Amino acid sequence: MTQTATARPFGIRDKIGYALGDFACNLSFTLISTYMMLYYMQYMHVKETDWAWIIIVGKLWDAINDPIIGGLTDRVKIGKSKYKSWISIGSIGLVIFTTVIFLPVPEASYTVRILLCLLSYMVWSVFYTMVNVPYGSLHSAISDDPNHRATLSTFRSVGAGVSMLIIMLLPSFVYDSNENLKGEMFVWLALGFSVVAFLSIIGVNKLTTERVNTSQPIEKKKQNYFQVLLAFAKNRPIWALTIASMAQAICFVGANSMNQIVFQSFFRDTSILTVVTIVSYIPMVAVMFILSKLVARFGKRNCVIVSCAISLVGAIGMLVFPFKYTQAGASVDVVSIIVWTVLLMIANIGNGLFGVIVWAMVVDCIDYQNIKTGQRDEGSIYSLYSFFRKLAQGIGSSLVAMVLAWLGYKKELGGSQPYEVAADIKTGYVLFLLIGLAVMLISVLAIYNINKSDERKIHDTLYNKPAETMPAVEADGAVMLPQAEESLEEGNY
Repeated sequence: MTQTATARPFGIRDKIGYALGDFACNLSFTLISTYMMLYYMQYMHVKETDWAWIIIVGKLWDAINDPIIGGLTDRVKIGKSKYKSWISIGSIGLVIFTTVIFLPVPEASYTVRILLCLLSYMVWSVFYTMVNVPYGSLHSAISDDPNHRATLSTFRSVGAGVSMLIIMLLPSFVYDSNENLKGEMFVWLALGFSVVAFLSIIGVNKLTTERVNTSQPIEKKKQNYFQVLLAFAKNRPIWALTIASMAQAICFVGANSMNQIVFQSFFRDTSILTVVTIVSYIPMVAVMFILSKLVARFGKRNCVIVSCAISLVGAIGMLVFPFKYTQAGASVDVVSIIVWTVLLMIANIGNGLFGVIVWAMVVDCIDYQNIKTGQRDEGSIYSLYSFFRKLAQGIGSSLVAMVLAWLGYKKELGGSQPYEVAADIKTGYVLFLLIGLAVMLISVLAIYNINKSDERKIHDTLYNKPAETMPAVEADGAVMLPQAEESLEEGNY
């Protein structure tokens, strides 16, 4: 692995360019993950049970195409860049099918609505993967410096945060005076967001520079995909992140729509949802400005552990506090909203911090596997990790739909659910957060084994050694790098 000597120095262009990538991806992804279920259940009148199987099938397909496209980006180079050409192709389909998902045809036959929901999502997922997997892999090609990579993770999350802020503003526009969804607006929102995302992806390609040559040396024998799967299965830290990310996807991403229903039916005021959501993320935004210093001082693993432990306190508080239900036509209880916002703010710290740091941790896991096998397969490893995340997103969305049906939620009532149902939905939402945080904390605390000192050993092993010390993979499989064996023995592996 070599770094291009003639490339311009790493700087603000790379940071802004890389931030634009997650901004683009999340404009599409967050719109779909937050509103697609509500759109199809409340506006297109798809049954909760049908949504449950549709999203499982769609996410299973979405997860399957991740390793396929990841393998292609590792082994098939189209154009001058290993990753950017794939990103450009995917961005075109992303514009089209983000819009198609929200085609307003509520009067079409039920079969047509089901097929539109399933097929448009499946095609969208292919193009989203074409953008997101090579974009994630691009991280390790921009710079080999650990501090630069941590900065890129921060800016990536800034880009995602800006797109989330835009989505957070939508409740003020997409609900009517009776707290019911105005579904006909979404096709125009999707089209506008998609065009902005497409322009942002052009910015990624123009502003970022690939300095690290992540291609396999010519003398190496190409490793087959079974070997990549086997190495992934033996990669302890990536499994810890996979478990934590699956918990996050099921309990935070999957429950996004449930939070909307809490404000529709329990607090009965979606107009304040925007303010509550924005305020609840203030600590995460504040931490991002000092995140690089926190990571440098305490290490990525410790930052995640402490933040998740703090967030558990907030989630427990949300579970036990006696929030007041808002009767139809009455004003929302101010104390309940303030306490809900403060506790949600605390609960979001661990989720937000993990979401920022995890991408740099994934790169550490890729480097860790590179040391252990002698192979560099960013696309394949990232896509396998993404496979499980996306599978979890499908499970989360499906599980939410089934839980709503079990609790007695009636989609045709919109925001006018009975008190018992609304209260149970609120409790169910909080339980999702609580369980997710507990699993995230346990997996990083008990399984993830790359500490702060290990991160430096991994970096020095891979990037501060002459290229000739990197041996070829032998005919019977990958071999351990000689200089890596000592580091692995000394570290906490």
